[in-house]
Amino acid sequence: MLLSWLKLAIPEEVTNPKHYDKVGFAIQPIEYITKNELDFLEGNVIKYVSRYQHKGGINDLLKAKTYIEFLITRERGKNE
Repeated sequence: MLLSWLKLAIPEEVTNPKHYDKVGFAIQPIEYITKNELDFLEGNVIKYVSRYQHKGGINDLLKAKTYIEFLITRERGKNE
């Protein structure tokens, strides 16, 4: 499994950042993203919304908004 390999090859601070520990999630955002096969845009929305209170604040919400806008543009393009 990808996550198992990552834990062996990369320091824990990279695979298990402290700002996610503070939240007390049952699973890390990366686990949710990969298990649900979300793409890059969708995954970044999850990542930034999940961590904003403990890391980036409003800047993380603005980043999430940017990725939501990309998703909206992509979905609208499918209907043209």
